[in-house]
Amino acid sequence: MNQNSEQIRPDLSLDIAQDQVLTPKQQQETMIRFLGEEHCKVQDVLGHRVFIYSTARKKYILLHRAVSYLGNPHPTFKKRVQLPHWYKEFCEDIKKKNLLYDVRFIGVYHYKGVVVFVDFLKDTYLKKIVHNSSAHIYINDLFQALTNGFFHKEDMFGNNKIVA
Repeated sequence: MNQNSEQIRPDLSLDIAQDQVLTPKQQQETMIRFLGEEHCKVQDVLGHRVFIYSTARKKYILLHRAVSYLGNPHPTFKKRVQLPHWYKEFCEDIKKKNLLYDVRFIGVYHYKGVVVFVDFLKDTYLKKIVHNSSAHIYINDLFQALTNGFFHKEDMFGNNKIVA
């Protein structure tokens, strides 16, 4: 059941309300809107249907998940992205096969039209992914990105996040 937690309104004030999680298709549509349709596509890579963002120099696989409240008994400001266990094997296989992709773990936060992307820098998370591990983010981290354009944080476990 979806529980109330802190949310950021378009005027940057806080709300206590239910998460407005985007479906995977809505997340992709949102990323296309921000990144440009000409740079984005969905394609099968190593048996997984993934979102690919291409620039002139590099191709990125954006493994995206919704940002949502961690749940009771956690504080209402603490959110997370669930990292499926297949992410680890997928990243290892990309490396083993020398495929020229930069794989990123992307969280997509949404509330009343406010959208924030979180790039959970995968290296430290890959050491821990076992079965639906979580990558955490605080509502203040999202607020800092909305206020300043982007925000970088290293948590006490050495996990890095770039929020924009």
